[in-house]
Amino acid sequence: MRTYIDIIFTPGMIPAEFASAMQEINMTMLFGPHDFVIEWDSYDEFKKKFKKVLEVLRRFNVNYRLQTFEETEEDLSFMNVAMTE
Repeated sequence: MRTYIDIIFTPGMIPAEFASAMQEINMTMLFGPHDFVIEWDSYDEFKKKFKKVLEVLRRFNVNYRLQTFEETEEDLSFMNVAMTE
């Protein structure tokens, strides 16, 4: 399963700092209609990963939207993973 995270920045927010914090917890940044993705196979795995994500979201006070799909349900044509150094 994949859960996509769409970020809506609040005034005063520094996007580069937020992106760095998400990468520190191993979230995959995307280019396209979604900003990050959580890949998971079980509900327990999702809870563990999302707990870390939620801590970052709260620390930066951003608004967000989640969308979850089974791989067979989604259109992956936009799936261009951001290049990291």
